[in-house]
Amino acid sequence: MDKNIETKCYESLEYFIDRNYIKAYSILFDELGKTPNNEIIKIYLAVFSSSTGNQEVSDFYISEVGFDKYHNYITLPRNKKLLSILLSNKIEDREWRNYRRPRNKSELNRIGITAPLCRGDVLEVGCASGDLSTFIAMHATNVFGIDIDPVAIELARYKVKTLGLDNCYFNLGDGAALAFQENTFDTVILAEVLEHVPDPAPFIEEALRICKHGGRIVISVPKGYAIPDPDHVRIFTKQNIASLINSFTSSKINWINEVPGQWILCYIDVEKETDRESNITMVSNFLPPHKLKDIDYNEKVSIILPTYNRASHLKEALESLISQTYKNKEIIVVNDGSTDDTELILSEYQHLITYISKKNGGKSSAINLGMESATGKYIWIFDDDDIALPKKLEVQIRKFQENKSVGLIHTSTIYFQKENDSLAYSGVWSARNIEPQYALKEQIKGNRFFTPSVIVRRECYETVGKWDENLIRAQDYDMWMRICRHFNTMALPLPTLHYRVHSGTRGTAIESIQINNLQEATMKYHRLAVKKTHDIPIEEIYTKDIRISDNTVYLVESFLERALYMAKNNLLEECSEDIERAKDISMNSKIQYLNFSINGLQIIKELVEIVSHLSESRSVVNILYFARMIQRANSR
Repeated sequence: MDKNIETKCYESLEYFIDRNYIKAYSILFDELGKTPNNEIIKIYLAVFSSSTGNQEVSDFYISEVGFDKYHNYITLPRNKKLLSILLSNKIEDREWRNYRRPRNKSELNRIGITAPLCRGDVLEVGCASGDLSTFIAMHATNVFGIDIDPVAIELARYKVKTLGLDNCYFNLGDGAALAFQENTFDTVILAEVLEHVPDPAPFIEEALRICKHGGRIVISVPKGYAIPDPDHVRIFTKQNIASLINSFTSSKINWINEVPGQWILCYIDVEKETDRESNITMVSNFLPPHKLKDIDYNEKVSIILPTYNRASHLKEALESLISQTYKNKEIIVVNDGSTDDTELILSEYQHLITYISKKNGGKSSAINLGMESATGKYIWIFDDDDIALPKKLEVQIRKFQENKSVGLIHTSTIYFQKENDSLAYSGVWSARNIEPQYALKEQIKGNRFFTPSVIVRRECYETVGKWDENLIRAQDYDMWMRICRHFNTMALPLPTLHYRVHSGTRGTAIESIQINNLQEATMKYHRLAVKKTHDIPIEEIYTKDIRISDNTVYLVESFLERALYMAKNNLLEECSEDIERAKDISMNSKIQYLNFSINGLQIIKELVEIVSHLSESRSVVNILYFARMIQRANSR
């Protein structure tokens, strides 16, 4: 046992007991930088993490050390102070709770709009728990995050490990006195920092000093009083932000107007007299990242790119596939009867793609034909007008290899528009995990997967069959429902592509869909996809681990819930059948009053409102049976 390290750990413990958390962690971080695999340091970090409420981080450290070693060490008589911290109540800190909360939609949109502005080696000042860092990591070469709060640093380090990112580095640091040479970073970002400090001037000065010539500084602050927070010590407007920046540089300020209204976001491209860059290796100044499992690059990915009259965007889509950091891939482009310059563009890539040309028949037919040539273990169907981020395949294949039972992985995405060579990012579609037993139930409510982000194990398609060529739209919605029925799915809350918002034509040559009737056409085929689920046994949709045949109330509610979504999709016959089934089960049970759940009562209320406007009298009579049951029970 290294007595010197143990002495250092005891010293950090005393600071922790005195609630000097920065000093306590600083000592451990310094030692961790010297000996990244030292088990005693990890034991102390596990105890500190548990005490500050970060149990997941604590559990991770314990798993690295081994529970027996961990338990034996903290129960040694000489470590009674360490054990007493572990057994005492969690330390309450509002900021630490804030780090762990899920980001709301507006915050995610701000993060999604900010991240694409970053490039090269990025220093994020005030990285907090790493939410923005992870988004930046998908766009930049490396992300280096600093914060004055060590608990935030620990959360950030753990977050990038769970997402499978290998280009993020963190450490304690003060943005007003940066320990880096001049001209070190390609991008310096001050996001949600300046409103917390009495004097923002040193932060701007330091950012300018360490940013390279031709580099970029990105600044984001709350707008006026739009975000009330007792930790905000300064209020910003466009005018005083501009005045602050202009007092240090004459570089043009570029305002990002797409950011949600609670924030001000801008950047400057830095011009300096010297372009001499620092030659210091930055990684050595930061904590060693948690080790990731090695990726097995022997597993091939088949990328199928169906395309139809999208010559204006096709090259960007193809280049983004070619540039993937995961190299074991094949790109199969299926030209579905394009009449524009598609073939001319694809001729430049013949040596990099498998090219298939066919008569126009729709996206599903193009995918099915591409599938016949696919040889990969994983299948990725990509759209011809979107842009994949370089690390997309790498992060998703890593997750597949860590989770052998998962058949489908989808991710978040960032919306963008391009006009006259100018890019505008407008927000995020955020992927969220759904428990496997509820995946099909949730999917009936609407598509939960952002299709260009989805990668699927080949065996899923071997089980569920081909894409439905009768569906001109919503064919992806149908396929993901079929896969949900048989396989586990996973969401990776990380943007892996940019989704292009545009007014181009969709559909086929026979059924061309213009932007002004896109929603109507999509709903037409969406309805057909939902209709197909009516043939699935109710037990498969509403639960996979409860025998609902033994629970009358749950079975009745399940049929009524499916009836509700059939009604919402104007599938009146299917709605009527499910309501009738629910009524028959109720009457045959000989239970006078069913003990409906709150969810069940809400479903009945919605069904009564919807069905009462329909001409289907049988449905009206049957749903009123349940409404009257509730009324009679309430009146007794």
